[in-house]
Amino acid sequence: MNEQKILVVDDEAPIRDVLEMAFTRAGYTIFLAANGEQALEILRQESIPLMFIDLGLETMTGFDLCERIRKDHPEAIIYALTGYAALFGPQEFLEAGFDDCFAKPINTQALCEAARDSFEKIDQRTDPPPGKVIEKILIIDDDEQFRKMLRRILEQEGYKVLEASDGLEGIELFSAMPADLVITDIVMPGKEGVETILEIKEAYPQVDVIAVSGGGWQAFEIDLYMAKKLGARTLKKPFLRKEILKMIEESQH
Repeated sequence: MNEQKILVVDDEAPIRDVLEMAFTRAGYTIFLAANGEQALEILRQESIPLMFIDLGLETMTGFDLCERIRKDHPEAIIYALTGYAALFGPQEFLEAGFDDCFAKPINTQALCEAARDSFEKIDQRTDPPPGKVIEKILIIDDDEQFRKMLRRILEQEGYKVLEASDGLEGIELFSAMPADLVITDIVMPGKEGVETILEIKEAYPQVDVIAVSGGGWQAFEIDLYMAKKLGARTLKKPFLRKEILKMIEESQH
């Protein structure tokens, strides 16, 4: 088991003190920073796999800090802390690279449970996967911004990623370079997601597929249901980083 280190970044000293006490009592080694610059300096000297970052930092926002950390520490587990969780959507946390968000006022028991679960996940990374290995992932989505964002997340996790802007392009690309997993949008111009899944599954029944959709409309719900009937697992947009990574992890069992 690796040394269990946690970095807490918050500009409020009382919150840093409370979290230091709670995490120390739980047996973790704690590093504290009052701003983004201090956090980056600590990370230049220490390898820390788990971080809790306040969003309302003064000189560098928590979103900006998370994006910078992800460039050099893609494997880290990073949680946001904020007193204004209702102002932000899952998409914003996903784009910045957070794994999840905890609302203030803080609940130290919930954070300690998150730390325990996170270190269990970190320890499991050193174990060989029990089933098949997912190495190459094909993203099929007509939203270029979404594709680029998801590609960045997956490449940070070490996956090889292919992109296609619609079902026709996705099927052609998959035929030329088969992937271990396909993540496809449901609603796309030309060939939609259900048709794409059906065609891919007919030719390559062993491939795993995750179907994603903005949801909310009855038509979307029907399409997601059809995708499930074809053997795909489904996930509604917007989703958190940890949710899509968990689904990919489950594909390896």
